[in-house]
Amino acid sequence: MKRLLLTITVLLTVLTVTPTAHATDSIFNQTNSGFQDVTDTAYGTKVKVSETTFTVALLEALNFLLTFLAVVFFVLLVYSGYLWMTARGHEEQVEKSKKITREVIIGLLLIITARIITEFILIAFSGAVTAQ
Repeated sequence: MKRLLLTITVLLTVLTVTPTAHATDSIFNQTNSGFQDVTDTAYGTKVKVSETTFTVALLEALNFLLTFLAVVFFVLLVYSGYLWMTARGHEEQVEKSKKITREVIIGLLLIITARIITEFILIAFSGAVTAQ
């Protein structure tokens, strides 16, 4: 079972990271026309390159990490449900499933709260910097 979970986690990581590799371009300083030429050559088509602020780039990175964590939480909840459904009257397995479910929900709530606080601080900081 551990091997199956490891395989699923690695597969989901690869599938989650691969499509977003092009989105990381916005993190770098893209004002150089040479960079535009390189991206056009690499992708074989015109790619719109625009500047971004540190706050926006950080929020994009946080959104990516939270999306990955949401997939991990979903897999853990499915695993917990599987344990519960296959318990066949074994109280230890039912309790283990309940514990996993409880910990996943608490972890998800903590991460969402941290995300909200971080976004609030970044937006407030960004507003303070641009107001000067």
